[in-house]
Amino acid sequence: MEARVSLRNVRKVFDDGNGKPLVAIDGISLEAARGEFLAIVGPSGCGKSTLLKIIAGLLESTAGVVEEDGRRVSGPPKRFVYLFQQYSRSCLHGARCSPMSRSRSNRQGKQAAPTSASRPPAICSTVPS
Repeated sequence: MEARVSLRNVRKVFDDGNGKPLVAIDGISLEAARGEFLAIVGPSGCGKSTLLKIIAGLLESTAGVVEEDGRRVSGPPKRFVYLFQQYSRSCLHGARCSPMSRSRSNRQGKQAAPTSASRPPAICSTVPS
């Protein structure tokens, strides 16, 4: 079975701010088949988000190869979605949500207040920050 996503010897090195190299990830290789579910786990600061950004094409690796369906990733693939873990980077940051109002009638034809079970989902609108 051909890999949907393939990483071979991926490495990412950052500048630590003092001109010294800071190795975030090194020698990562994996393959994920279509329909396969993978979890990347580890302690804070171990490079999980860096690896995901490289896979998503949002960050270029220092070395190694990242492929989607056999094609080298050189930017965000059209069929991938990446949701940032930091709320402040979310496309919903600053969104204001309010429940939609929908009336319903009780058996006597009078308007009944919506219950939490019958309440429809909230509608969100962007609020300037």
